[in-house]
Amino acid sequence: MASEGSVGCHIRASGSMGGVPESSPVYVTVIRPSRGERSTSDILRSGFFQMPLERSRKSKNKTLPLDTRWGHTSARALDCVFRLFTPTDERLLISGFWRSGTTWVQQRIAHLLHAKTIFEPFSPDSFMPFQRRMRAMAIPEPDRNSFIPPSWDTFEPDDLRSLDMSFRGYNRARFSYLCREGISDSFRRSVVIKFVRAQFVLRGLVNRYHVPVIHVSRHPCAAIYSMLSTDWSWHFDDVDFSRVFLYEKEHCESKFHDIYKILIQHNDTALDRLAAYWAVTERCVFESAADLPILICKYEDLVSNPEEKFNLILTEFDFKKRQSMPHRDADSPVTIESRKRISLEERLFYWRKGLTMDEQSRIRHIVTEIFPESSGFWFS
Repeated sequence: MASEGSVGCHIRASGSMGGVPESSPVYVTVIRPSRGERSTSDILRSGFFQMPLERSRKSKNKTLPLDTRWGHTSARALDCVFRLFTPTDERLLISGFWRSGTTWVQQRIAHLLHAKTIFEPFSPDSFMPFQRRMRAMAIPEPDRNSFIPPSWDTFEPDDLRSLDMSFRGYNRARFSYLCREGISDSFRRSVVIKFVRAQFVLRGLVNRYHVPVIHVSRHPCAAIYSMLSTDWSWHFDDVDFSRVFLYEKEHCESKFHDIYKILIQHNDTALDRLAAYWAVTERCVFESAADLPILICKYEDLVSNPEEKFNLILTEFDFKKRQSMPHRDADSPVTIESRKRISLEERLFYWRKGLTMDEQSRIRHIVTEIFPESSGFWFS
């Protein structure tokens, strides 16, 4: 059983939220697919992948790098064959808002489980069909990047086929291989999939793929300040929620009318948009955790004591640790250069220097107005 302060989600606000009693951790049950008849070794005996394997043995790191065309093409080909002929041992979904440490958590969990990773299937860079349809509607890049599917009705059959492949460990986009260490990852039978745009459709994903979820929640001021500091090709300064949900306008005016209305009310500045978006997405996840296999973890707890907290996560999920905890800091492939190799204290609290007191107060006001229960979780 998880104890107070462990990896379980403990609601410290008064009363209950979404059916979750006060100070009650969320526990999960893992459903593992049955093994197929054909093993990985049977597939490889044909020698089809003999060349990349042979080159891998001669490499200093015993793996082909994925930052080359040959490495990525080979990894993608291996993933394609594995999804067709080998079952997936274990699947785990990592969820969280942008800049909440989800990439770092995905790396750690994938290492411990000896699993391959799939990075951000809903990103415009991952070629999801609904993203192509949004481009055809001439929706600007910032709005497409900030789009979080508001309901399962967003997806058409071709979207679901693409998702099915991702949950079997295959995605044709090079972007999806961002967190892999090399081509040898493709031989792994377990998959860890990471989303920052799945908060509204977690129920559909859990029901379709019988997958447990780790949701990484970070202090809203820290996540928002980090988003404001990014040097990406898009920024929330250029986002307009009325355009973001143009593709889903019918659903937003019916099922998601309340969420859409909240976002439009906070559509003036990047800080307001991010605070409102963080609040509505986190609220949705916390409510879903009442009856779904979702484990909500504070990023600050994980990065402060990774050895203990990640072991507790694996215990909760009944997953077997296949490798020891990696000796690495809290940097990830998406850590901005100015934040690399910094102290733990600076990593956790640098937002206090970056945001003015007025900005911190503004974030707190918006977040607690939309998601009152977060007051005891983050602002106690």
